[in-house]
Amino acid sequence: MNSVQWPLYVWAAAVALAVVAAAWTATNRRSVRPELPLAHVAGATLIAFFGWQMLIHLPGAVMGYWNLTAGLGDVDGVREQQAYVAGQAVFVVAAAFAVVGILRRRTWGAVLGIGLALTHALSAVIAMINTLVVVGASADGGLYLNFVASTIGLNAIPALAAAALIAFPLWQPTPPVDAAPADWSGEPAAADRT
Repeated sequence: MNSVQWPLYVWAAAVALAVVAAAWTATNRRSVRPELPLAHVAGATLIAFFGWQMLIHLPGAVMGYWNLTAGLGDVDGVREQQAYVAGQAVFVVAAAFAVVGILRRRTWGAVLGIGLALTHALSAVIAMINTLVVVGASADGGLYLNFVASTIGLNAIPALAAAALIAFPLWQPTPPVDAAPADWSGEPAAADRT
């Protein structure tokens, strides 16, 4: 396997793992959460954005795969590119399912969203490693630092923030369903005070 292409397999496997974890959760944890935390809404928004980004990149990946298989013979990287294109397509569909699942307060939606967010962060790390391997010692220090900073700042940090926004409310105890609704300050709403 080409050292430049192995990250495509890793990334596709991470997407598959996120989907399998969500399917397992959907089978074993069918309960609906009693409320939709605002953190989940924010996390779902980021997941939708990652899905949109992937949808934008998908035609280019398909064209790259098409160019590799356009009758040029046995070209290195075809299988890795297949895995990558399939992973991107699954990511786009899974992101849509995750957003709907999160907003419908399903635990499987949260698990899928966390998995996709971590997969998105993994893609940023893989991009940095892959770029360093390809460019090697010939990399201009300032140019590579700019690439690393933008990759971390625009991909890894928002992805980790999305995973945290979705994960933390899952660990917090939920209030009883019959509790009086509270206003923004945490006090019972005026209509409930007597």
